[in-house]
Amino acid sequence: MTFNEFTVLIQKDLVSELNKDFNNICSEITTLDKLQGQTYTGLSLRRGGSHAGAVYNLSDAFRRYQENEPYGNLLRDAVKQMQLALNDLPAIPFDILSDYEAMKKHLTVQLVSVSQNEPVLDGVAFTEVADDLAMVYRIVLPAPDNCEKTILLKKGFIDSLGIPVDKLHQDALQNAALMHPFNIMSLPGYMASHCGLPEDPLPSEDILWIVTNNDMRLGASVLFYPGVPQRISEQLGGDYYIIPSSIHECLVCSSRINQSWEILEHMLNEVNSTVVDSEDILSDKLYYYDSASGVIETAMKHMAPVF
Repeated sequence: MTFNEFTVLIQKDLVSELNKDFNNICSEITTLDKLQGQTYTGLSLRRGGSHAGAVYNLSDAFRRYQENEPYGNLLRDAVKQMQLALNDLPAIPFDILSDYEAMKKHLTVQLVSVSQNEPVLDGVAFTEVADDLAMVYRIVLPAPDNCEKTILLKKGFIDSLGIPVDKLHQDALQNAALMHPFNIMSLPGYMASHCGLPEDPLPSEDILWIVTNNDMRLGASVLFYPGVPQRISEQLGGDYYIIPSSIHECLVCSSRINQSWEILEHMLNEVNSTVVDSEDILSDKLYYYDSASGVIETAMKHMAPVF
């Protein structure tokens, strides 16, 4: 069975099964261009009359079919997955999408790589905040299971509201700082408390610190919260390196660490290529915070000789 044949068949069968529990399921096969390289063909499903829907990943399902998973098993899994998804759809209050003053209270941010997300960013509202790093904006939706669900804000939608992106940027950062506060902890301390490993004494300049939010989800963005770079500088005693370990957190260390920036960047690249899931990679570049200028830039740029 070809991919096209598979998608037509599972669309027909899945909609038929779901209509036993829901009335008038609407379906559409679509290509989803998502951040972090997560582009796939999906089956969009929603109840008749509803603006919210759920998406079934057809690309992943066909991969499983090609790996000899029986079609009947795939269909049963799809029905169960979509039943749960359609039952757990968050309510979308109309004012959140139509009234910017109401929307502001639900805004949050995500830090992404520009080069890794160029095709998707073409249609997304974003602000470039450092070399190859951009902030995108999301609306947090109320969810019955307390599991945060968000909508990525598109540029056309923001333009239709007449909101400048620089205002959206400031409002989203301020609200994100309230919803998902900045958190910093030493890596040795974290490993000791969460993994039971001994906390070996290290010179203060050699300690790595985890910088994230209280949820440790999409927490790398806290680096650009108002006042946070300065607070980190005060804790570390001056300039520091930023190791963008994932979209969920960064590691920082004093610029006085007993390692060259080239070695730190090489370590980052090794971890990204062997450990970090591709959808969680933030950047292969090491960054540097200059406490005198308040600028975050790549370590390579900062260390480049001035002629």
